[in-house]
Amino acid sequence: MACGLQNGMATQYSGHIVRSTHVTGTVTDIGLLFGRLLGWYLRGVQAERSVEFWKMKFLMLLVFGFFCGALAGSALWDEWGQDALWLPTVLSASLGLTYTTYRKMQERKAQFS
Repeated sequence: MACGLQNGMATQYSGHIVRSTHVTGTVTDIGLLFGRLLGWYLRGVQAERSVEFWKMKFLMLLVFGFFCGALAGSALWDEWGQDALWLPTVLSASLGLTYTTYRKMQERKAQFS
């Protein structure tokens, strides 16, 4: 359920689909993007690459976040045991409530404008 909640909150970022709950999807996206960029380079295609490079940077940052989260989760588990699961639970719930409140405020603001 937590992964579904996270995917629901982070499905799109700046109009790009982001699979943020599993490393394999992110690494697959990096591989596809790298292949596309390499293909353009080898064929001499002068396509707009700035968006593709931005996606690559974002995906690499996401993989780095997975790695850091794994290290932090392991360290917290060693210290707190099963109670370590409360940290991501509270964080996800807080971010979800904050985002929902923000969206409602934006809707009301647009309604009265």
